[in-house]
Amino acid sequence: MLSYRCRPEVMEARLSAFERDPQLFAAGNLAARAVALDAIQQVYQFLHLLPRDTPWGRYRRSLTQQAKALERRLRQADADCFYTLRQQIRTGQHSAQTLRALCDRHTRYRPGRSAQVHRGYDALDALVQGLLRADTAPPTTDSRRKLGSDL
Repeated sequence: MLSYRCRPEVMEARLSAFERDPQLFAAGNLAARAVALDAIQQVYQFLHLLPRDTPWGRYRRSLTQQAKALERRLRQADADCFYTLRQQIRTGQHSAQTLRALCDRHTRYRPGRSAQVHRGYDALDALVQGLLRADTAPPTTDSRRKLGSDL
């Protein structure tokens, strides 16, 4: 028996709720996007394990399309966030203190709290990974100006 969360109609509803949440795509909402991306990975895993001849096989195509479309939107929101943040760092708009405050907003770990276990992946890990990993080099200043004039 499938657990409630592993029922295709529940997954479809959960993905739809993510799609309708405008706050999920807000620049600073990295942690919520990480939760949504994790849910998408769960959908992919479920679909991979789902035999084609089950009664839920009809959900395979629609869930795959819905998950891929949402994943593209979430990854683009993250890419935009990281690009903007990198630009702010390059231009000196962030001091060491503002960067530290940004990092603190993305983790539950707090220095000095006793009996605190910090393990696993959290939004701070996603933030640092996104800042340090640039899949492609940003456009040069001249090409950015040209892109801006085309808009």
